[in-house]
Amino acid sequence: MNYRQPFIHAAFLVLLSHIALVEAESPPVPVAVGHEAAALIAQKKCVKCHSEDGNARAPMYPKIAGQNEQYLAQTMRAYRDGSRFSPIMSAQINEERSSDADIAVLAAYYAEKSRCSPNAPRQGSVVGVSGDYAAGQKVAEGFCTQCHQVTGQLVNPIWPKIAGQNAYYIRSAVTAYRDGQRTNDTMSPMVKHLTDADIANVAVFYASQQVCP
Repeated sequence: MNYRQPFIHAAFLVLLSHIALVEAESPPVPVAVGHEAAALIAQKKCVKCHSEDGNARAPMYPKIAGQNEQYLAQTMRAYRDGSRFSPIMSAQINEERSSDADIAVLAAYYAEKSRCSPNAPRQGSVVGVSGDYAAGQKVAEGFCTQCHQVTGQLVNPIWPKIAGQNAYYIRSAVTAYRDGQRTNDTMSPMVKHLTDADIANVAVFYASQQVCP
């Protein structure tokens, strides 16, 4: 008979209880620490394209200030894991292999930023896109409003807000879905029959939606 087994079992239980006690006594990470960590990551990886306040001024980049946190996180994970590709984003996210924790604090950091910061444009840029607002509204009403609403201010956290987004970026994203460079179970079939003119028009329409008073 092995007399040591009960003692080993008892010692193991004591060890587990000690670990649980230490974890219970460990204070949660302060919000400020997460915010500071996110700010450091943002300075290194994000601000050159998305600007300090997240309201990207260059029309080819998306505004991410005030964007849905869950959408931001799942998008960054997709770039990291290879299910979505961008020469810039994929490289930035995969440099030093961004962890889930890094992505989470960064998503929260930008989701908390205001799309109405003092120097932020009240609408998206339409530079580089020739489109018609009225025609774009018709495209939106036919293809987009079930998810994004006419206003572009949807509430589902897994979808992006597109009101006031830069038209150049909207056009690039929708074209990528249409042409198969990006895939999504909802977006890909929804936009596959849109013409270049349709896409430019709807991009101008949503970029022109004001997000601030």
